[in-house]
Amino acid sequence: LKSSSNVSRDILALAQLAATKDATKGLSILSVFASTTPFIGLFGTVWGIMNALKTISATGQASIDVVAGPIGEALIATAVGIATAIPAVLTYNYFLRKQRVHITDVDGFIEDFLRHAMRQRKHWGEKC
Repeated sequence: LKSSSNVSRDILALAQLAATKDATKGLSILSVFASTTPFIGLFGTVWGIMNALKTISATGQASIDVVAGPIGEALIATAVGIATAIPAVLTYNYFLRKQRVHITDVDGFIEDFLRHAMRQRKHWGEKC
């Protein structure tokens, strides 16, 4: 049989878990976005270099006129991947930090609440 303080602690822990789970959903999506966008940029880079090599192969020339277009596309793809990844990573870290601070605050509240409840227990009786 659990004591009233353990039941109260369990109820508060379940409420905190539910709130944390909801907050984590958005962070997971942001994390996936932040970690995959550089690879999309890298894929564009590889694609652009492949096109440059195909153009060199088709024309038999390696002049700047021949490779400038495909290499330019590769550089743009790389820049877009990096330009989207950096803000996503910064945003993810910002909200992750806020979430951790919030969880710490809630943990402190739970501990304070339970400590106060235990002090007042004699007024409530054993049935909380």
